[in-house]
Amino acid sequence: MGHTSHQPGAVEMAVRYEVARRLLPLDRIAGVCKDKPLKALAEELGVTQRVLTDRAATLTDKQATAVGCWACLKCPAIAARFASHALAA
Repeated sequence: MGHTSHQPGAVEMAVRYEVARRLLPLDRIAGVCKDKPLKALAEELGVTQRVLTDRAATLTDKQATAVGCWACLKCPAIAARFASHALAA
């Protein structure tokens, strides 16, 4: 039958997060330089900025520590994540 309408917000978010996890597995993001602008990081990884921030949103503290990045507000992906949440509030 196909996709005929939007899913509820929670479903759309779950799908976005799953896509981000599949496109950016932990071994692919390990050691990515945090001192680059969000756009440059996304281009380097071959994804959109939204996919990058969605992946940042899915990292647990343990995962962030393991990959050595995205564990603090200095990271442009995390900063963008927090900015988008502030705008939504």
